[in-house]
Amino acid sequence: MTNGFLAFKRLLAAVLFLGPALTVAAQERALQFNLAYSSISASQALVRVIKDAGIFQRNGLDPTLIFVSGGGRVIQAVIAGDVPVAVLSGEPAILARLQGADTMILAGLVNIMDFSIISAPEVKRPQDLKGKKLAVSRFGSSTDFVARYGLQKWGLIPAQDVAVLQIGSQPDRFTALKSGAVQAAVVGPPADIIARRTGFNELVTAEELNLAYPNTCVVTTASAMSKNEDLLKRTLKAFVEGIHFFKTQKEPTLRSLDAFIRLGDGRLLEETYQHYDRIFARVPYVDTKGIQNVLSELAKKDQKAKMAKAESFVENRFLRELEAGGIVQRLYR
Repeated sequence: MTNGFLAFKRLLAAVLFLGPALTVAAQERALQFNLAYSSISASQALVRVIKDAGIFQRNGLDPTLIFVSGGGRVIQAVIAGDVPVAVLSGEPAILARLQGADTMILAGLVNIMDFSIISAPEVKRPQDLKGKKLAVSRFGSSTDFVARYGLQKWGLIPAQDVAVLQIGSQPDRFTALKSGAVQAAVVGPPADIIARRTGFNELVTAEELNLAYPNTCVVTTASAMSKNEDLLKRTLKAFVEGIHFFKTQKEPTLRSLDAFIRLGDGRLLEETYQHYDRIFARVPYVDTKGIQNVLSELAKKDQKAKMAKAESFVENRFLRELEAGGIVQRLYR
């Protein structure tokens, strides 16, 4: 168990509460639970939009939103049962399941590779990265996948030709780039937009990567599904309603988005909003093509990944039930 995860466990005990992650104080009270997210980025800001809009509350939920940098650490908390549901990249959940955990992906909020690789002004071409340092959040995360995918595509060997460093959150990665501690970083909106405006180079864009990938997912475990099915159904309903709110209630959404990622720049905030308005699907089903892309990459070193079926990592039942119940039709009529 890592030091970071032990610190996270202590934080839960000291700051939040000593009881189990899911409690029902009384029938009329909202379900209290921990909802973790792995990145201070626009792709995960939906959790703040939903909470600020009162959508969790209207669905009988009272989540404590917890930021834990890096999907690997979030997955440890999910597996331990401290967090019954979390928002993060799908790759750590896939890795954990291959290693014997019962992790399951319930929804795909962003089903494409939504990252760019940006670099210092002197690094003008991918080949200029040789001998340099590239920042990711954590090893095994979506940013790590992008870094290694991009480097290999350019004929560069990760760790040998280019040092890949775990730096942490997106603001931390961008700060490391600006300070010269690293010469490149994997970032998503809005950091990629800021980078282009301030003289950094964009070695590859999300559009150029054009890769199906479980970038931002809602993840749980099979054991949590058996114990907390009602909580998970309500949570996914809140996400479906939250996407509708994001798409139709622009001004309050912008306020929540800015509070989450702290841009303080109206034009930048507008560009970021428009980007995710296009990406978010009305019903956030997981794209199994993205799961397969992760498995294909992992299969180069892991025989279990080679034999695995993408569908076995996904549980779409709750979303199918919601859609069959007419909620999407009612929201968008």
